[in-house]
Amino acid sequence: VSDFLAGRSFGWRQPVAVGASAVAALVPLAGAVWWVIDDDTALRRTDPVPVPVYLAAQASGPEQSATLVLSGSTADGVGYEIVRDDGTRLGEETVLPEQSEVERMDRAVADLLSAPDAAAVSALLDHGIGAVYASPPVDASVASALDGAAGLTRAGTTAPEARAWQTVAPSGAARLLPLTDGAVNVDRAAILDAPPSLSGSIAIPAGAEPRQMHLAAGASDRWSATGSGGPLEAVATGSGTQAFANPDDGQVTVSYDSSHRRWLLLHLAIAVVAVVIALPGRRRQP
Repeated sequence: VSDFLAGRSFGWRQPVAVGASAVAALVPLAGAVWWVIDDDTALRRTDPVPVPVYLAAQASGPEQSATLVLSGSTADGVGYEIVRDDGTRLGEETVLPEQSEVERMDRAVADLLSAPDAAAVSALLDHGIGAVYASPPVDASVASALDGAAGLTRAGTTAPEARAWQTVAPSGAARLLPLTDGAVNVDRAAILDAPPSLSGSIAIPAGAEPRQMHLAAGASDRWSATGSGGPLEAVATGSGTQAFANPDDGQVTVSYDSSHRRWLLLHLAIAVVAVVIALPGRRRQP
């Protein structure tokens, strides 16, 4: 053993390797701790919200139309939850919403209850919401506001004391909207069949008029879309969600540059460097 060790050279590389290994081990641990502390929705189990079967079917169908579930009262405070399919999945690019997205959704719900006009309902459509469900007991002022909302119509519920409304315009996670006098026409929207994460290939039907592809996701420079003619111009909707101008006919590939993936690649690179540095060098024999 002593002869073997004598033939090996231990120098500055071994302490550096130990430090790199420690960083590689602590980086994901620190990220997990920050995630749990910073976001109160992380790793939290909640009871499923009971919505009518037909609304749940719309969420899990090709349109992926979500339901806005309201609870509470205007006097004590109205809470809300967005029900999409069977819930958020760990591993998706948009597993946790950014704070800016939460703030935009807070504003959309407040506008819906205080000034339920066409713009407020359009904001719901931009977020991929096609129905509103008020859990019993329903606050009278909430029901009155939604009954008078332009662009909403009363829908049926299985619970006698609950209330439900659906949007008149088509709703979905990915929509293709024509432009009329420079403004999108939500009533003529076509629902696109998109992957659950919105990243992937989306088929665009043929059309000659100017139009936009809207995604039910917060606008970010991490989103990109490429058609047969090259990258599409990214635009933001009035609700702060992502859209792309004039998508090409045929297949459009939508991508999201996830920082989570870059984090894993950095971690892997540190681990590889640590292993290489830790290898002892062979001492040259005279």
